[in-house]
Amino acid sequence: MGANIASVRRVAVEVGIGVPGLLAFVLPIVDACTNFQLLPGTFDSGQASLCVLGAVAMCLAVMSRAVSRINGIDEKVAALVEGRSRAGNLRESGLVTAHPVLPAELFKEYVGAARSEVTILQTWIPDFAEHFREPVRAALTRGVPVRILLLLPNSPVVGLRERSLGESEQHKVKLEVRINLEVLSALWQDLDGPARARLQVRMYDTLPSVAVYRADDHYLISSFLHGKKAVMCTQSEVRGDDTLIGREVRNEFEAIWGNPALSEPVEFPDGWKDRIARPLPAQAPGSGAADENR
Repeated sequence: MGANIASVRRVAVEVGIGVPGLLAFVLPIVDACTNFQLLPGTFDSGQASLCVLGAVAMCLAVMSRAVSRINGIDEKVAALVEGRSRAGNLRESGLVTAHPVLPAELFKEYVGAARSEVTILQTWIPDFAEHFREPVRAALTRGVPVRILLLLPNSPVVGLRERSLGESEQHKVKLEVRINLEVLSALWQDLDGPARARLQVRMYDTLPSVAVYRADDHYLISSFLHGKKAVMCTQSEVRGDDTLIGREVRNEFEAIWGNPALSEPVEFPDGWKDRIARPLPAQAPGSGAADENR
């Protein structure tokens, strides 16, 4: 396309330069031919000039069309370049689309097709038993590891999140986390030995950053906003582990998962009950979750 544009420009320039030159060269010749009666007697200099001007008009029309073609091509090229730039930025970020709320059925499909890993980062997983227990069971049975990060029920962050959700959610976060752990414990007991080993759950004691539902390289990411649960917030769907967003979210998950100061493993079937019944050890100023919120 670039060669075509250059060709059209060259023609336009040549016509633009050639027309004045043609006039300067032809008109004196026509006048001379007329003066020396080299043209037919009925063909005077005025008629000759009109013929030349007609030819010039045709040349100008051709040049005008060429210029119009240039402008049209330039506009198409600009639009194409802008479109490619936007598409390139989207591909690099990994962003595919956005959903008004968590698309539970879509995530179930992704879990059903997962072959490498399923991970979830949440304070608690709303409606886990209803939506995700069986897809997670199926994934574990066919050999897919599942890792889940839930908020520690007796973490100071629980109170912060409950207040941010509003009075209707007071004291609900701790209860919902316990319900998740009960369901996961029952699921773990139903699995065989290898499948049990593939189910790993940790409880974290730090401010939640984002909510993440991931199956292989499919991500559904949302924020913890005031007044609504994360599943009811806008969900950014991201595709690709090596994209900007995918890489950042994966690193955030691993940072919490792999740091024993931030998270600890859940011991199934009942070890976690004793753990959440114990008060948290006193923390030095600046080291705890409550201090992170200052």
